[in-house]
Amino acid sequence: MKITVKFILIILFSFSVLSCSSQKKEDFKAREIYKSKDLLITQISENSFIHTSFKQTNDFGNVPCNGLIVKNNNETIVF
Repeated sequence: MKITVKFILIILFSFSVLSCSSQKKEDFKAREIYKSKDLLITQISENSFIHTSFKQTNDFGNVPCNGLIVKNNNETIVF
């Protein structure tokens, strides 16, 4: 009798573990949205973008300056 109860518990536990798998989402691949001589905008997720502007300096030449753009519904924040 104890073996039957243990067996049923093992089977129930196995089914619950196997049925609780995570949902697979397709990986988002970064892509360039906009590119010019002075500005590059790259989408890194559905609502997040990296903006890269370039500043010409005397010591280091053309230096990239990065920032983040985050969009949520009708609001957008630029860091």
